[in-house]
Amino acid sequence: MSEYRPDLRKEFADEEYRYAYAEDYLNTYVATQIRVLREQRGMNQEKLAELIGTKQSGISRLENVNYSAWKTETLRKIAHALGVRLRISFETFGSLLDETAKFSPEGLQRETFEKDPAFAETSQFTEVPQLRKVVGDDYVPLVNSAAENLSRDDDAKRLTGQFGSLQKQSEKGYLYGVVGNNPG
Repeated sequence: MSEYRPDLRKEFADEEYRYAYAEDYLNTYVATQIRVLREQRGMNQEKLAELIGTKQSGISRLENVNYSAWKTETLRKIAHALGVRLRISFETFGSLLDETAKFSPEGLQRETFEKDPAFAETSQFTEVPQLRKVVGDDYVPLVNSAAENLSRDDDAKRLTGQFGSLQKQSEKGYLYGVVGNNPG
């Protein structure tokens, strides 16, 4: 924990200070994370600007901790360009104490989808990561074998009959979709 934390608790008793601090922290967090993720991916500002359809000066402005005119659509574009998802959340002020104490560039890094450990396991049939769905207490693999093999696969028939059906067949013959509760 940080040495200034007890003082910060006292300062937070002042509502105006508390909200100003939270806004400054948000601006610092977003600007710094954009820079950290861009650098983690080996991109310069020009490349990120190109990917989101703006100029290098726009990225420079977004990476400035004093910038505060965030637009959700711009943040979505940045998230897409950096291979991550955007999360917006309302939080308590108490959580801000812990966040500021743990704030670091390393803590702001995020893996791209391709390097995300949750999707690292691949199927034997495709190069696409094997998706899984929680059914009860088990993880059930979503079937991604060829359509003709699926019709002969007893396990797949049991899964689709018991839990729902696969949503769509791709042009290459792979099936994908969500296994859900069978309404019948």
